[in-house]
Amino acid sequence: VVISFMIEDGDRYYGCVPALVEMMGNETMAVLLQIVVSALVGGGSAAASYIWKNESWSLAKQTILYYLITCTIYFPCAYIVCWMQHTVRGAVIYYAIYTAIFITIWIIQYLANRSKVKKINEALNHTENREAE
Repeated sequence: VVISFMIEDGDRYYGCVPALVEMMGNETMAVLLQIVVSALVGGGSAAASYIWKNESWSLAKQTILYYLITCTIYFPCAYIVCWMQHTVRGAVIYYAIYTAIFITIWIIQYLANRSKVKKINEALNHTENREAE
């Protein structure tokens, strides 16, 4: 849907970028490849998310490792299905956008989790104060 709005070609719906259709020979095969690659992205993200369960690692180590793993998964997928230009400039733009989105989501998650921890600590302190009375 986003691709269709970006192309602004009237009422035509694009299931994937035209470059992928051209590469695959027809839209059906292009969309099929995009579905398979999207499933790989989802599976890779799910597998990489187990990094956050390792509580013995620092937050910095978890973040850097998660970023590197997801970059390693996402970049070839984006390249294969033409979600980026196949140039050095395209790769630089891809990594810049990916990194900006990653940082934004990381900050939002960090602040949300920090707020939850603060509320839990306040509830614990309240409980401890009542027990001390």
